[in-house]
Amino acid sequence: MAQGGLDVPSDGATYGLIGGGGPLRLPLRLRLRLRLRLRLRLRQVSVLISAAPGAMVGTAVHPDVIAFERDAPEAAVDVALRWSDSREERVRGFANGVPTLEGSTHLLGFRDGLAAAVNAYALERRLLTAADPDPSADRICQGLTAVVSVKLDRPEFLGATRGTLGNPAARPCVAETVRDRLGTWFAEQPERAGALVCRFL
Repeated sequence: MAQGGLDVPSDGATYGLIGGGGPLRLPLRLRLRLRLRLRLRLRQVSVLISAAPGAMVGTAVHPDVIAFERDAPEAAVDVALRWSDSREERVRGFANGVPTLEGSTHLLGFRDGLAAAVNAYALERRLLTAADPDPSADRICQGLTAVVSVKLDRPEFLGATRGTLGNPAARPCVAETVRDRLGTWFAEQPERAGALVCRFL
């Protein structure tokens, strides 16, 4: 499935939607199967971000795709991301296998988590002081290619096209996941992290 230049594999699943677009609690076996499909999709997307022509604009500023996952009571979260020297942002969201639009709660949480991780690292390394303005999420997302996928028991799809995820709990769940996991990557890759974060300041 092509999403704005990023070719994302899809099995055509539309889990979580029934006739009127209402939520459906999935049986355990189906939830486990869907979670496996989401994780396989994440691995495929990591490869696409790394190698597929047109998947990422510009030249990568760090060699490896940053990918992580988390199983939380609110949602299962899977993220793959990579920055380039471009100014274009390409972030694609999925909820229970359904492509989602900008403004979805998990995508807002993704931006919250990015900003929190970058700001915490910059303060810890004294690249910023408490008096300095924090870099905005818009600035941090420049040159970013990412896929953010969540799995929820009761997804709430909003809007005329039912393309916006509205679950309030998804936002803090994804934000915490991104903040913690990206913070761990920063700690494990100090030279790459320092060079990357300095681009946002």
